[in-house]
Amino acid sequence: MTNKILILSGIAAALIYLGADILAGKLIQGYSFSAHSMSDLPAIGSPTRGLALILSLIAGLFMSAFVAGIWKTADGALFPRLVGWLLLGNVILGLVGQMFFPNRIGVQPAFGTPGVMLMFFSVLCFVLAMV
Repeated sequence: MTNKILILSGIAAALIYLGADILAGKLIQGYSFSAHSMSDLPAIGSPTRGLALILSLIAGLFMSAFVAGIWKTADGALFPRLVGWLLLGNVILGLVGQMFFPNRIGVQPAFGTPGVMLMFFSVLCFVLAMV
């Protein structure tokens, strides 16, 4: 039963991430998902920074529980354990990027800045976990 709860927490994490983006996007007047960066939601100066960070942290905790479920059910198999590490890397890098190296709202950061690099590697971990 514990394994099932841990694995289902991955679905909860995805729904929280999605809900956080939709809710925060609706709370910023004039925000458009097609015209604005997602990084504007937790950006410095954004009215939704606190909400976006809290919901990202909660989703990250659920994703970490999902990773624990993957490791617990992997039974020593290499690839599920690797997927777990990649997902955990996605969570950690993404949270560190949002919390400690945020963008400023409405400002497009340069590619080599720490926040952008952390988010780049966070997304890379997620994509590699899917492959």
